[in-house]
Amino acid sequence: MPDAGSTVAFLVPFGLILYLALNNGGYGIEERSAAGIVVWFGIAFATVLGLVSVRAFSRSALTAFLLLAAFGLWTGLSFMWTENDERTAIEVARITSFLGFFSLAVFLQARDHGRQVVAGTTLALTVVCALALGSRLHPTWFPERLSAQYLAVPEIERRLAYPLNYAGGVVTLASMTLPLLAAQVWGARNAAVRALAAAAIPLVVITMWLTSSGLLFVLSTVGLLTYLLFASGRLEKIVALTAALAGGAALCLQVESLDALDRGLPTPEALAQGNQFLLYVLFAMLIVGLATAGLQAVLGRRSRTERAINLSTGQRRVVGGLLAVALIALTAVLVVRFDLIDRGIDRFQSRANVPADASRIQQVTDIGSSGRYQQWQSALDAHQSEPLTGIGAGTFEFWWSRNGLYGGYVRDAHSLYMEALGELGLPGLFLIGAFVLSVLAMSAVRVLKAPPDERTIRAGGLGACAAFAFAAGIDWMWELSVLPAAFLLIAGANLSPWKPGVGSAAASAPSTLRRIIPRVGVGLGGLAAIAIIWMPLASSLELGSSQRAFNEGNLQGAYDAAKRAEGLEPFAAGPRLQQALVLERAGLIKEAVGAAQASVERAPTDWRPRLILARLQAIDGQTDLAVQSYREARELNPYSLIFQR
Repeated sequence: MPDAGSTVAFLVPFGLILYLALNNGGYGIEERSAAGIVVWFGIAFATVLGLVSVRAFSRSALTAFLLLAAFGLWTGLSFMWTENDERTAIEVARITSFLGFFSLAVFLQARDHGRQVVAGTTLALTVVCALALGSRLHPTWFPERLSAQYLAVPEIERRLAYPLNYAGGVVTLASMTLPLLAAQVWGARNAAVRALAAAAIPLVVITMWLTSSGLLFVLSTVGLLTYLLFASGRLEKIVALTAALAGGAALCLQVESLDALDRGLPTPEALAQGNQFLLYVLFAMLIVGLATAGLQAVLGRRSRTERAINLSTGQRRVVGGLLAVALIALTAVLVVRFDLIDRGIDRFQSRANVPADASRIQQVTDIGSSGRYQQWQSALDAHQSEPLTGIGAGTFEFWWSRNGLYGGYVRDAHSLYMEALGELGLPGLFLIGAFVLSVLAMSAVRVLKAPPDERTIRAGGLGACAAFAFAAGIDWMWELSVLPAAFLLIAGANLSPWKPGVGSAAASAPSTLRRIIPRVGVGLGGLAAIAIIWMPLASSLELGSSQRAFNEGNLQGAYDAAKRAEGLEPFAAGPRLQQALVLERAGLIKEAVGAAQASVERAPTDWRPRLILARLQAIDGQTDLAVQSYREARELNPYSLIFQR
């Protein structure tokens, strides 16, 4: 029977990932902040009571923690030059929550529970993939899918996006899941778990396929190749993985013949095809699970050497060399035959999307950036305007509105690294880059030094981290909190030693004073972290309360809630703007103008407060000022259709 520690180490990551995933992927400030507060409270409480020890942090884990903390500190320092204090406060709270997720994994893995942390994260990600697939097979069982409403693109319904409401997020999550499951196939200690992990791989593959995302092949390749490169006994792992992927490929071929199901609409025909396809999925999972169990039984699992196929070193080199030559030759033929380099560069730089009626294979193989290239260029321009400091954390949206290379609403630079460069300058890019690279490099060292029974699991974790690190560089995955949470949980476990007694009372310093001071320090640090997260969260909750009261006609309640939000964040523009709208509805136009002006002062580069101010000034008879405010708003967002009428 597992002890209480291992159970907690398994269930806590499982619950955290599932909570964030089922709440819009943790994109909203409320879900992410709630998770961060609970995690930091748990860390502070457990540390003060002596249930965990700060000595659980290895040198590698401490290095990564300090780099991420330094990135958070630099983000906080951007209050001194940011264009929008309100947005910067949200980014500081985000990183503070992420520091909690990383610390949580480090503390949970102590006393030889690192394996459970990874297993809990793996199961949660697999469950999310199963729910995503289930939402396509039986959409009436699941909440309304909101991605089409967010993006205003009708054909987006075909892309599998539930529960993250972004197909790119789902494919990234699934690409992290693949190497984790592949590692469990050979690294899990229980034969049933190994077979179930193999059986789940076709489910994850078909989930990725239904997203129709152009990130599918590149992210899955990054994750799986990283896993295979660092795992030992690669040949048998490749054989088992190939069989599992073949099962997923068969499902991908089969679903293409089910047109009604493929459209993603809950028609009677689609529901009938969903029932039919569910049987195909279960059958593929059964076959793959049994085949893997049989393969392992025939080969025999040697937990110490993990070399079930006995080839000499020379034979292994020959096989590996032939595979490498074949891969290089195939790549060269494709590049030359289809002129992939020039065509690929042109396509990537193009803003054009794949036509809505394109086949799924055309969609998943498309290498167009869908405007990301231009967004990265704009982030580089923002960096060049302020090379050292950047324009301030969380403010790329305002830069894009007035300086972007084309119109449309863009909040993020669609790259963690380019956004850090534009918003936080060279120090910001250096710190976040150093954090991610240190996680990958130090994890790789841990993998190579790990004993055989750990190496496979750690290699799978490294593959998942590599897939996320790549995805964060080409899309806004840092903002979908479930993805960095999974990355940080795995990183925290992978950077730790997984040795019994680490972090236990026996490992603590003998001096009572030296035991108490770190506990108090972590406790106070946890309370400080909670305060940092709570401020923008509480303000957001009050604004939400004000908006609901406003919609219900309760103007006094709406105004009072907006004033409370102002008290929580005196520097924020949002509470003042909400007050202006409430005062306008109440007929107090002059007071509304004053509130709108206060909002403009706190968000000088946001076009929306100026546009509302222009309307209020016009109502108040301040015609010249209204025209001036309108022109200033248009200058801050010249491409908007609002100003093209």
